[in-house]
Amino acid sequence: MEGYTLKKWISISLLILSALILGACNKEKSKDEVIDLVEEHMDEVSNYYTETEINHTLSDLNQNLLDETEALFKVHMHEDTLESRGEMMQDGNQINYISTKEATYAQMNDEQWQNQTDAADVFLNEDTDYSIVTQILLELRDNEDVEMKEKDGDYMFTFQGKSADIYKTLEKPYALTLEHAETTEVEQDLTITVDSETYFITHVNNELFIDVDDATLEMYLDQTYENINETDPIKIPQEVIDEAS
Repeated sequence: MEGYTLKKWISISLLILSALILGACNKEKSKDEVIDLVEEHMDEVSNYYTETEINHTLSDLNQNLLDETEALFKVHMHEDTLESRGEMMQDGNQINYISTKEATYAQMNDEQWQNQTDAADVFLNEDTDYSIVTQILLELRDNEDVEMKEKDGDYMFTFQGKSADIYKTLEKPYALTLEHAETTEVEQDLTITVDSETYFITHVNNELFIDVDDATLEMYLDQTYENINETDPIKIPQEVIDEAS
C-alpha cells in the first residue's frame, strides 16, 4: 500500500513538474523580450538571399500618374566576407554582377561581362545588410506606438500613422528622400516580421504616403530575407572571366 502511494505521489509530482515546464515554455513574450532576442541572435547571421523592391509614384489630385520609379534588387550575400552576386533592375535596365575578394564582374542588359574590380564599391551596398536593417527594429524598441502580435509562427511588429522618428530609421537603409515636404506628415504602414524560432528578421514592408505640391507621393518598400546561413559560396564562373578577357 505504501509502495502504491509513493508511486502515485511520484506520478502526480511529475505531472505537475511537466505542466510547470510546459507553461514556462508557452509563456507569451513581450515586445521588449522579442526585440532583445533579435539583438542577441543578430550576429549569427552571416549569409542569406534577399530581395528588395522600392517604388515611387507621383500622382495628381485626379490620381493621374505623373512620375514613377521602380527598382528591384536580388542579392545572394555573405556579410562575413562581403562577397555577393545578384541582379539590380531599375527603370528598364538590368545589371548582373558577381563580387568576390579577388575580383568583381558586371554585365549590363545581357551585354558582355566586364571586369569591374576597380569599381567594386559600386556593388557593395551595405545599407540593406541584415545587420543594418536589424538596427531599425532595435531603434523602435521604446516606441510605444509600435505594436507586436503573433501570426502564423511569426512575430509581427506594426505601426500605422505619422512619425518622423520611424521614417528616419528607414531613411538611410532604403534611400528614402523627400523634397518640399516634412517627414512629420508622412503617413506610414510599417510591418517587420520576425521568425519565432530563430528570432531572425525575415520581412520588412512599409507603404508611405504624403501630399506634396498638389500631388500625392507614394513610396513602397519591401524586403525579404531567405535561406539565412544556407546560401552557397560566391564563385566567379570561368566563362564570365573568359568573356570579360
